[in-house]
Amino acid sequence: MRARLKLRQQVRTLTAEGRLQGGTLVVLPFVVFIALLFVNRGYVEVLFEHVSLIVATLASMGIGVLWIRKIVNIDS
Repeated sequence: MRARLKLRQQVRTLTAEGRLQGGTLVVLPFVVFIALLFVNRGYVEVLFEHVSLIVATLASMGIGVLWIRKIVNIDS
């Protein structure tokens, strides 16, 4: 039982980089979007004319989050 716990901790440590990269890839687009709102608002306002692009982006990000979670999660 103790060996299993130790192995689980080692796997969690080795997959930490993947979890961090996944979090970064999810947060970064929102940070850039907010920064662009302050730097060049007109550039961002064009995006609001195309709601389908926003929906497709969020759907793709959701699929990416699930995919990264499946890659990093060793338990299942």
